[in-house]
Amino acid sequence: MTAARGVGGWLTGAAGGLLLAAALFCYGALSGFTRAGKACALAAGRSPSDPPDRVQQTLLPLSHVCRWPDGTHVDLVQPWLNPLLALCVAVAIGCTVRTALVIRAARTPSEEHA
Repeated sequence: MTAARGVGGWLTGAAGGLLLAAALFCYGALSGFTRAGKACALAAGRSPSDPPDRVQQTLLPLSHVCRWPDGTHVDLVQPWLNPLLALCVAVAIGCTVRTALVIRAARTPSEEHA
């Protein structure tokens, strides 16, 4: 197996992990981006005319929490999104490291030729 052949699959895995992570991040970051008050009210089972008092957003972990004075709160970001985002990033990092190891092994002279 040539080094180029061995690297291709790992590079594809790294690129795929990064692309999926970027898509998931955009999906989560844009949760409730438009009409946040209405989306929050509907997610909390309230009337669309009952918007939250406060909306708090964070980028890491992705969160879009709406809070009402009576203590009710709802997060518009799906609960599965952050763990899946972390998994995609971990896969991309693992594939990148493996790519580097394959390239390094291909450049290192083997002991058979010494």
